Amino acid sequence: PINVMWADKECVIRYLNAASVRTLETIEHLLPVKASQVVGQSIDIFHKHPEHQRRILADPRNLPHKAVITLGPEKLELNVNAIRGDRGEHLGAMVTWAVVTEKLALEVTNVDYAGQIQAIGKTQAVIAFDLEGKVLDANANFLNALGYTLDEIKGRLHGMFVDDEY
Repeated sequence: PINVMWADKECVIRYLNAASVRTLETIEHLLPVKASQVVGQSIDIFHKHPEHQRRILADPRNLPHKAVITLGPEKLELNVNAIRGDRGEHLGAMVTWAVVTEKLALEVTNVDYAGQIQAIGKTQAVIAFDLEGKVLDANANFLNALGYTLDEIKGRLHGMFVDDEY
């Protein structure tokens, strides 16, 4: 289910699993070759400055290595590991990879939302309840406005804040 690619010591792609081929087909319009033609190509086709990647891959002591690269509008996350033969000789690099464009965009959005929630918590009285109406948490603004400590209200029903007849 994951994308796997193997390149030899000369940085020639020697293997793509079926998942890699399927994923590459979805971004084929961004590739300099068709997905079916990637095996046999140099990894250089994926990089603007391939000398950087070649320096990393030339020495297996640099591995494992993680990177996010840009391919057109897409972001690809790479996890690169050294592959060794039976006698410990360096054979090349195995890469597991994924298109993470949407994931990274969602993370940025979540950071933004977290910042907004934090700002709200600094300027407004905020209280959180579970689905049964029990107090889970309250910020200092809420506690100061109503004159409670969190220990006094946590776990109690929200009805404690209104008159019994309400």
